[in-house]
Amino acid sequence: MKLSSVLATVFLATAAIAAPYSGSDDLARRSPVPGCIKARADDEDAWNICCRKAKRDADTASTQASELASVYEKALEPRKLLRSPPLMFNGAEINNTDRVKILGVTLDGKLRMDAHVERVTTAATAKCLALARLKGLRPKQMRQLYRSVVVPTTDYAAPSWFSQARRGISRLVSRVERVQKMGAKIILRAFNGVALRILEAEASLEPVRERLTRKVAAHLASLTSLQGNNLLRQCMQDMQKRATT
Repeated sequence: MKLSSVLATVFLATAAIAAPYSGSDDLARRSPVPGCIKARADDEDAWNICCRKAKRDADTASTQASELASVYEKALEPRKLLRSPPLMFNGAEINNTDRVKILGVTLDGKLRMDAHVERVTTAATAKCLALARLKGLRPKQMRQLYRSVVVPTTDYAAPSWFSQARRGISRLVSRVERVQKMGAKIILRAFNGVALRILEAEASLEPVRERLTRKVAAHLASLTSLQGNNLLRQCMQDMQKRATT
């Protein structure tokens, strides 16, 4: 039963109870026929039966309305999330966090690398600004400083997140390319409107995608040279078996 129909029944029953029937009195008072008294009694009995029935319907409708209201309140009230107790380590409480840093790699709640790339590019940008404050250095010396200070920061743990076939890799690489463009402008003292490819060619800098691809290939080559009982080597073998089956 819908809530609107229940409320309509309650309203009609309440109106019927509140308005007493006076038609039988008028009929007995005005009619000279004695049979009208019996008709009046019959009308009163019928009216009393209708009133009792209407009262029962009103009570039933009000009960159903209360039940529906309680059901709606339970359905619309905010649900409380069940949270597990916090972890304890050496007496210290470890609370939930949006990001976690493991061996220098920052991961978010969905194990994405956006937080890591954001952190390393921010640190590399600060180092580029520090290089820009140096005076009296030749472009060759600035290029050496950029390669030894800035590039290791942006490329840290690159094999863990860089892959040509990975979804969203262009967004991550573009952040690293912005740092590369800033470093190339500092090396050459160039204008802001120069394209990145021209700056990389003039500053003798390796493009970002080529550099990351080379480092990932070198990392894979070092993994294949591990001993057979190495845990990482066993994990790689399991992954290769799953890929072939």
